[in-house]
Amino acid sequence: MIKAYSVVLGNEYTNQLVSANVSLKVKPNLRQTICIALRKIHQISHIYSISGEYDLLVTIQAQTLEKLSAILNIVCSLEGVERTNSSIMLDTIFER
Repeated sequence: MIKAYSVVLGNEYTNQLVSANVSLKVKPNLRQTICIALRKIHQISHIYSISGEYDLLVTIQAQTLEKLSAILNIVCSLEGVERTNSSIMLDTIFER
């Protein structure tokens, strides 16, 4: 029985993407709704629950800065997202 499958993108493709980590401060009663909405955005590759000032950390991968900006606008406009903090990844120094 096959329970699930996924696509693993090759390094040739992913190395050309613009990536950003985005911390989100969200309203607690809308957290689950926000996570469901974030999962529907195909450019978001990871969603983490984090401790501290922010509640969630998402990784966005887009083909251009313009597309990354458009995705950030979508994320920021989700109901219940109170604040964001974005960091664009400039270079990968080490990866396992």
